Amino acid sequence: MMNMTSAAWKSICALVAIGFFAFPSHAQTRMAVINLQKVYDGYYKVKEAGANLREDAAEKEKEYKIMATNLFNAQMEWKKLTERANDQAIAQAERAKAKVEADSRVPKLKEEDQTVKDFVRNSEGLLREKMGRIREKLLKEIYDVVAAKSRTGGYTVVMDLAAQTANLTPVILFSSGENDITEVVLAQINASAPAPVPEKAAK
Repeated sequence: MMNMTSAAWKSICALVAIGFFAFPSHAQTRMAVINLQKVYDGYYKVKEAGANLREDAAEKEKEYKIMATNLFNAQMEWKKLTERANDQAIAQAERAKAKVEADSRVPKLKEEDQTVKDFVRNSEGLLREKMGRIREKLLKEIYDVVAAKSRTGGYTVVMDLAAQTANLTPVILFSSGENDITEVVLAQINASAPAPVPEKAAK
């Protein structure tokens, strides 16, 4: 068995300790911060997408109002027929005729009522799905710019100033404002924004 002197053993232990615990300077964390909510809200594509979604929602609302109005009118006609069917002031034959007509309309009313409910549910689902796809796409564009700015600035970590915990408390309790890349990222993502349309002069 090979013997090892105490001095040699100490030297090896020292080398292992240095190699295990020492970190090279290039691995040190350099942190930046960003207010992601401010960036997202200020992104011109988000504003454009929001306007388009509101237009879509307005169109769906118009369709719903037409369908709901037609259903309401049909229900009122059915109600009049049922009232006539129970009106003792008119002849039995007329009451019977009104009852038959009212009963015949019930399946159609139920079908129209379900159609309206399905329209509302499907419209809400489609709008939510579209909103989610757009949000995911635009956040990806923002993340790409953040990554590029981080590499340029030599940052290894970027923290979101707007982030909250599950208890709705801030994730970052304090920031000196140093290395805040919020405005830099905003400027970058809005660099290709179309020029605003000038307002017409008041007559």
